[in-house]
Amino acid sequence: MSSKLALSLALIGLLITGCGKGETPAAAGPGGAAPPPPAVDVASVKQETVSVFRDYVAEFKPVQTVEIRTRVGGTLDSVHFAEGSMVQQGQVLFQIDPAPYEADIKAAQATLAQAEAGVSQAQGRVLESQGAVGQAEARLQKARTQVNFQESTAELARSQATLDAAEREVRRYQPLFSQGAVPGQQYDQAVDRRDVARAERDAVKARLTNTRVNDQADVGVAEADVKSARANLQSAVAAVEAARAQVLSANNELDRAQLYLSYTTIRAPFTGFIGRLNLDRGTMIVQGNAVLATLNSADPIYADFSIAEKEYLDLKKRNALAEYPFGLTLTDGERYSDNGDFVLTENNVDPSTGELVVRARFENPSFLLKPGGFGRVTMKNHEVEDAIVIPQAAVFANQSLQSVYVVGNDQTVEPRKVELGDRVGDQFVVRDGLKVGETIVVGGLQKVRPGSKVTPEPVKEKSADLPPDQSRT
Repeated sequence: MSSKLALSLALIGLLITGCGKGETPAAAGPGGAAPPPPAVDVASVKQETVSVFRDYVAEFKPVQTVEIRTRVGGTLDSVHFAEGSMVQQGQVLFQIDPAPYEADIKAAQATLAQAEAGVSQAQGRVLESQGAVGQAEARLQKARTQVNFQESTAELARSQATLDAAEREVRRYQPLFSQGAVPGQQYDQAVDRRDVARAERDAVKARLTNTRVNDQADVGVAEADVKSARANLQSAVAAVEAARAQVLSANNELDRAQLYLSYTTIRAPFTGFIGRLNLDRGTMIVQGNAVLATLNSADPIYADFSIAEKEYLDLKKRNALAEYPFGLTLTDGERYSDNGDFVLTENNVDPSTGELVVRARFENPSFLLKPGGFGRVTMKNHEVEDAIVIPQAAVFANQSLQSVYVVGNDQTVEPRKVELGDRVGDQFVVRDGLKVGETIVVGGLQKVRPGSKVTPEPVKEKSADLPPDQSRT
């Protein structure tokens, strides 16, 4: 008989002996003792207020993006960056041939100098005209003074007084002469004196009248001279204003020429990454016609994602968008080091999807996040008060139903159907099926069978408030 056959017969004998004693093979262990129940990780069902987070696929977009175009025409003289490199604000990117614009500046400077000389000449004419006006006004004043002086002379008054005395004498002698009381010779002499006085008075009066006419003529000439001098002064002042306008125009032309010259040097408007060069050196460029390159800012950077309109309205009511920071997970699964802030929501809903765009902003000092790239934004959605939470590892499918193993006071496990709610990090909110304080299996589920006993090993509890690696700022 072979050794294998002998061993088989011995085992059969042992089994028969055991059955006869009422023991099952599973109950027997080394030395006849029953094996201990399997050890499993357990946790107590707890109740707490938890924060529910949602994940959204986000696209990174630059805060600033600009197409670099030339503001003047000319030949592309030089390029001062490497394609795809970072450029600093104010850094020279392109140089357009400046020679034509430098020539324009020289021409504008010459025009300005000529206009300024014209102002000086016109101002000289103003000074001359002002002098002529002063001289004419002095002559006018003198002529008017002479007229007043002639009119104020006493010669006419004296001659008139002599005439008046002679007439009184004649009137006194006339009745006496008629009565024969005065000799005729005496009366005739009085009449002669009166006639002489009248003649002298008339002569003085005629002379004064002639002088007045002459002086008035001098005044008229002087007034005409003043008027002409003032007209010349106004013309000279107008010439100065015209010359100054030419200076202003020449200055504007010079400023324009200098501005156009500055446009030949194209600088980066902000710090960021510049794309590929679209035109080669030596290309003749038309003003504003071609895009030389595209510049995108890099720090900070936007993350745009879409949410349903209903969800947006709920978040808006609770001011949840602006109240909490945003987490970010990269496409390789790594959690981004910095949290983001809410920026805005688009003011329109996409009618085809019923969603609208939310924008968050993340600091990007290492330039790890690139425009056009994608990530997963984590946002706090709402809070559930007095929620029953359990680890995801405790849940298993039992005939397509979500279930957990509940450990009784005698360490016997029984499956129980549960209704799950929100997922919070690596835990679930339980809507129905469990009570606070019950013990459930959270590890080693493969060792458990319904109705079997286990050796419970409590695990350390952790908060369900935040998702893994997510911290508030």
